[in-house]
Amino acid sequence: SSGINAEYGILGDTNVSCKSLQPNSCEGWLLKLGGSGLTPKNWRKRWFVLKGFCLYYFKSDQDEQALGVITLPSFNIAAAHEVRKKYAFKAYHKNTRTYYFLAETEEERQRWMEKMLLATIMYDEADSGYGHSPVGNETVEQSLLSPCDSLQSIGSTTVV
Repeated sequence: SSGINAEYGILGDTNVSCKSLQPNSCEGWLLKLGGSGLTPKNWRKRWFVLKGFCLYYFKSDQDEQALGVITLPSFNIAAAHEVRKKYAFKAYHKNTRTYYFLAETEEERQRWMEKMLLATIMYDEADSGYGHSPVGNETVEQSLLSPCDSLQSIGSTTVV
């Protein structure tokens, strides 16, 4: 697979705007633990959009380009007690870094964790199930692939 989708460009690409990700499963502000190498680790406020099986993040809800995208299938989603923050949770995978998030309320944390968990098992609410489509002519492969995924990129991340 070449990883190209006519509507969204290269799959897993950060060259997407917030507006182009409408409609989506979930969107809103979260804090994300950022920094590595020379930059200190700190919590940064980011606008997150969950579309298909990918979690995009932006500096603001008006941005024309994503800062990064996390391809969620095969990630685990769980509360993050180790960061000692009240509404923290994480997305982790044995082959890549752990992403830490902080919601404003327990309700928000539960909402995000539930939606992200569905994305990790490739359940698409908009498609009413696991890769099957109510539209007769669509193949399973087409309905399994979201705008940011190719089968080669599952479990991978793109960060700018």
